Amino acid sequence: MIVIGVAAIEQHGPHLPIDVDYVLVEYVTEEAARRSDGLILTAPLIHYGFNEHNMGFPGTITIRETVFIDFVYDVAHSFVRQGFDRIVLINGHGSNQMLISWRGGS
Repeated sequence: MIVIGVAAIEQHGPHLPIDVDYVLVEYVTEEAARRSDGLILTAPLIHYGFNEHNMGFPGTITIRETVFIDFVYDVAHSFVRQGFDRIVLINGHGSNQMLISWRGGS
């Protein structure tokens, strides 16, 4: 199984860094892989996500919905082409959820 973390770069106020979504999802995916006895591999995370609603805050980066969907698809499909048949996306940013929540079969 390959796990792909998906995050965002956004403001969180003065108490958290702009990459906190990335840092948290990276920890979760790496820890899952560590505990899996080799059954889970982690891909490099997708740092940027859909974040239009926070663009008024400095440091926020947003990716257009269609570009984001296509990018995540291309990353996942690259692993399919290499023989992976179980791909899990781990989301670290609420606004990405609607864009990555397809629950298709094989």
